[in-house]
Amino acid sequence: MATNPQFMKPILTTLFTVLFLSSFLFSQNVAINTTGVAANASSMLDVNATDKGVLVPRIALTATNVAAPVVAPLTSLLVFNTATAGAGATAVAPGYYWWDGAQWVRLFNTGNAWQTSGNYGTNPAVNFAGTVDAQDFVIRTNNTEKMRITSGGNAGIGIAIPLERLHVSGGNVRISNLAGVGNRMVYADVNGTLAIVAAGANGQVLTQTAGGPAWQTNPGWLITGNAGTNGGTTVAAGVNFIGTTDNQNLDFRTNNIYRGRVSNLGEFFIGSLNTVITGDLMNAVSNVTFPWAANGYSAFDGSGVYGQVTAGTTIFAGVQGEYNGTNASGAGVRGLSVNGTAGTGFNAAHSGVSGNATTNGAYKFGVFGSGGTTTRSGGVFGYDYGIAMGALGYYAFSGLDYGVYGFGQAYFTGLGTGMLPSEFYKLYPDMDPLSKPNNNIGLGIYGGVMGGWVKGMVYGTAFSGDRFATYTDGKSVTNDLIISLIDNNTESRTIAYAPVSLTADIQQKGKTKLENGTAIIRLSADLTNVIDLNSIVINITPMGQSNGLYVEKITKEGIVVKENNGGNATIDFCWSLSATRTDIKSEVSPEIANDNFDQKLEGVMFNENNNIDQPTALWWDGEKIRFDPIPEEMLMLIRGNNISEYNKIVKQYTRNKEVIKK
Repeated sequence: MATNPQFMKPILTTLFTVLFLSSFLFSQNVAINTTGVAANASSMLDVNATDKGVLVPRIALTATNVAAPVVAPLTSLLVFNTATAGAGATAVAPGYYWWDGAQWVRLFNTGNAWQTSGNYGTNPAVNFAGTVDAQDFVIRTNNTEKMRITSGGNAGIGIAIPLERLHVSGGNVRISNLAGVGNRMVYADVNGTLAIVAAGANGQVLTQTAGGPAWQTNPGWLITGNAGTNGGTTVAAGVNFIGTTDNQNLDFRTNNIYRGRVSNLGEFFIGSLNTVITGDLMNAVSNVTFPWAANGYSAFDGSGVYGQVTAGTTIFAGVQGEYNGTNASGAGVRGLSVNGTAGTGFNAAHSGVSGNATTNGAYKFGVFGSGGTTTRSGGVFGYDYGIAMGALGYYAFSGLDYGVYGFGQAYFTGLGTGMLPSEFYKLYPDMDPLSKPNNNIGLGIYGGVMGGWVKGMVYGTAFSGDRFATYTDGKSVTNDLIISLIDNNTESRTIAYAPVSLTADIQQKGKTKLENGTAIIRLSADLTNVIDLNSIVINITPMGQSNGLYVEKITKEGIVVKENNGGNATIDFCWSLSATRTDIKSEVSPEIANDNFDQKLEGVMFNENNNIDQPTALWWDGEKIRFDPIPEEMLMLIRGNNISEYNKIVKQYTRNKEVIKK
């Protein structure tokens, strides 16, 4: 065992004192209990014994900073303290103490010290390394602190003020090469208990499971991506996921700024912490930097945004748009077609908004519009750059409601502004705007078996035009009078009735002069080319005295008129004639002449909003107009595009079934 210098110093001081006194009596080297043997040359005092020792003075100290009961002790004075006294850092306990000039210092007790070569016979309940006061326990190497256990119980490696029970700074903890079992790792479970577990495979991470600590391959999501995960199927969830297992939201941040959230209810928000409208499953909220909340783009055979209601009874749509802003042109849904490629047909056209309702069932529309409660509002509005406009379900400024309302504010369509070039107006600055050239048409309808019908509960239809109000390319048929209203410069116009005839007649009148008893009424080619000369009936009225006039002959060149009895009077006479037209190729169709035509047509002009009356079918079978439903077998052939079979059935059908009576 190594000799402690501090232990030996006070002993030598005492022995030196004894040696000093003995030198006066005997010699400079003193030997005790060494009869006949000289003191060792290296020692001033040589005490020799086999069953005795040197007894140091025994006194009761009170504290390390109190010299008493020794008076003015000299530095290095050695005593044995017999008392347990004092408190804290100045407390004393039985043992050897020496005076360092200011306080009593206890000699190092090598029997209770932790040796560099190890100790034996220790008791864990009694023996320990550490402090007995409220001071930290510090371990140094190269006189630099490496580890500290604070008085509060925290342990730190590489850190002066540990904040946790075990605080390791600037490195890793590893336990390896345990005999026979390979690498091991210290593991702290959820209760804070340390355990040592066997090392896992390369790339595995130690995690806590229901059965205790276990190694797992990539249980966390790596920034370089994961492999071998179980992401589930189209009908079942997978084992691996990103999210929470408690009732907490999952937030997403970049640059430590909130960007999105999956709420604990399953809602998904981008740019918002909660739902904008109650019931939203997904929200995208714009901001000043990014004013477009959500955009969808597709460069393939798909759509930018697609919505579908797959079940339920909701009144909402697959894609719902609402506008709550203040712009006068704001819209709930806005569609733009900026494709410069021309469409290939009306069934393959470009459009800003396209609607399609092709499944079976009534009351379906490709596009549905509902207007507001104020005037100049409608359900659907068509706008041709301000040139021509049309509305469906329109509430006009006059307070009238229109099913279809077409109008315009330009004079010439086909031009970007709807107006002729400015040079034109410079040439005619005083021209009335209404007389300027234009080619705008308000309404055009092209039909099949019927071009269209209009029925009013009070008035039918009113037409107005400068050149003509109505033009009929075909027969004009009426079941009532034809009336003409003549302006007579009074408050009430004169009512005139058009004459009627059972034959298709044409009339003409005039005045001719009879000279020397003979006259010829010249007929224009416009008349003679469209009448039967043999059908002419003429009335002649003389304007003076005569023997009477008669028609001698009628030719294409004219009508020869002579005075009766060979007279030679020279007078004027008036005449009027009527004749049958030869340009009439057919008569009135038999179904129109039928006495039930009005009743049948009344059923055709049916209000689809009327659920009481029953509408009447109207179709052309290739030879006749019919007012019965089209046979189902014909419809099937038409839908199947089997035209040849359709024609055969039509011919057989029209021969065997007469449904129109003359």
